[in-house]
This record gives sequence, C-alpha cells and structure tokens, in this order.
Amino acid sequence: STFDLVLMSKHILGTQRMDSPYKLIAADINNDKRVTAMDAIQLRRLILNIDIHFENNTSWRFIPADYVFPNPENPWQDAFPEIINVNDLAGVLSQQDFVAAKIGDIDLNAKVNATSAETRTMNGQLSFNLEAQELVAGNEYHIPFRSNQINNIQGYQFTLDLDKQRVELMDIRYEVATAENFGFRLLDEGLITTSWNKAGRPTEEFGKGEVLFTLIIRAINDASLSEVLRVNSRLTTAEAYDLNDGLMDVGIEFSNGVVAEADFELYQNTPNPFHQETVIGFNLPKSEMVSLQILDANGKLVRLIRKEGKQGHNQILLDREDLPAGILTYTLTAGDHTATKRMITIE
Repeated sequence: STFDLVLMSKHILGTQRMDSPYKLIAADINNDKRVTAMDAIQLRRLILNIDIHFENNTSWRFIPADYVFPNPENPWQDAFPEIINVNDLAGVLSQQDFVAAKIGDIDLNAKVNATSAETRTMNGQLSFNLEAQELVAGNEYHIPFRSNQINNIQGYQFTLDLDKQRVELMDIRYEVATAENFGFRLLDEGLITTSWNKAGRPTEEFGKGEVLFTLIIRAINDASLSEVLRVNSRLTTAEAYDLNDGLMDVGIEFSNGVVAEADFELYQNTPNPFHQETVIGFNLPKSEMVSLQILDANGKLVRLIRKEGKQGHNQILLDREDLPAGILTYTLTAGDHTATKRMITIE
C-alpha cells in the first residue's frame, strides 16, 4: 500500500531506516540489491493498477529461517539462499522453515494466507473538501481537490469513480500531486486510481486550502457534482495514514454539507476457483445489515450469512469445507441493493 511507500521514502531520506533485512528485501522492488527511488516508482505503479506484476521480481521471496545475514543492514552483501537442500533423505523429513517476504510489504503486515480476511481499524477520515455545484449538460467544470487535513497525514490512496453516464474526464491539472500519482488503466469504466505521500520530511507542510489536483470534467447530462463523484476501493483501497501511522478512511465532503456516499458494489471473490478459502468483498454506502446467500447449480440454498456491514469496504471469508464442489452463485443484499456473482469450488 501507499504506507509502504511512506516507509520507503523515510528510509531513502535517512529519517527512519528499515530495521530488518526482510524489510530491505521487500523494498527492493526491481531486484537490483538496493533501495532507491526507482523501487518507489515501480511499487506505486502496482498500487495504482498500472502494472499488475513486478517486472524484475517475484511476488514473494523465501529465505531459510535458520539463515543468519552477515550484515543485516545489507542483506545482499552475500547472496542469501532461497532453497533448502536435504541429502540422503530417509524416513520423515525434519521440519524445515522459511521466512517469507512479500515484495513491497515493508511493514511486514501481509497475511501469509492471501485469502485471510483483512482487519481494518479506522482512526477517523481524511476528507476532500469540494465546492457543491449543479452541472449543466455540455459545460466544462474545473474541480479542485483540497483537504484541510493534508498536514496531518503522511499519505493517501483511493479509487475515484466518475459516473460515465453523466460526466467525462477531459484532463487533470497536477498541483501537489503529480502525474506519477495517478493511474488510468480503467478510465473507460470511469475509474481513476491515485496514490500520494509526502516526501518523508516530518517538517513538510502545505498551505491551508492548497490544491492537490484539479479534475477537468464535461457534463453529459444535468446533475449535482455530489451525484457523479465517488471514492471507493474497487481498484486501489481507499485509506490514508495519520502522523502516528494510524489508518484512516477517505471520503468527499461538499460545501453544502453533503457527504458523497460510497456506491453499493459486490466484488468477485478471490481466489476463484478455490479449494480452501476465498474472500468476498463488497462496498456499502452506509452501515447496515447485509445478507449473503449462496446457491448451488440447482438453485438450492447451501449457505446463508447475515452480518452488520460497515460503510465502505467489507469482506466475508468463506471456508471450502462449508460448500459443495462446483459452480455456485452468491447474492448480497443490503437494504434496497442486491447483486449476484458466480464462483467455483474445486476438490
């Protein structure tokens, strides 16, 4: 996440050095045996969904647990092993352990099981302050994004969702946030990803009301601005980081007091197909009770889950043992909203 970029920037600037050889290995995105701004560029491209894999590295590196780094501050001083050889094996293999480092995961908080449900405790919200406007079809509008809280955070990331039926993006004017802080791979679906962090200097400050970036849009139909802009986690998870490394939510507040609600959205389960566990993600415009129905190929109900969902991003973890093999459908219902997708379980 962008918080890993925060930690990487501090290390590069020398304000807070990484204290583990595994963190350094995780930060070496381009696999050139050092940590530089080039690593930050490649990691940000992945966060923004511009790239979907690291060009010169694998997703994980595995180091034998009993390996001792000669110089923990430079784990590349000697080539570290990534295999364990067992010669003349007879009988039961004695326990052999690896330490797994997820590339890019500098704070080492990755779940070893990629399908584990994410625990997210939010400490408030970073709000972008936008002027309320009534859009008239055919007119062009400049929408500056500001936040009165910008000096109280270290960075942020989110997916910005534009209603493609009502507005089209003409351009972005870069201010504090620059071109490298944005991704447009799914702009044809109205989705823009953004990831920004301060350079790492604790004294870095911005003027009150300073513009981070400006959207230039054209209205296709008459609409309120609050109806056509949404912050969600569809591609890049919406989150910000306070000065104490705490996690914050991200949202938009308009000058007329309207708060842009997140859209209702049901995501495809991951992984899919699956044979152990899978995670179903969904987004709620407000906190409310939700129900998840899972049906087999014959339309028979095989699982029903009810839970209190929170505003924003949510996840439900499913265990394969509770489900039959084959093609299943799952339907999420929250208030007046409902959506259905398919998933596949395998033996």
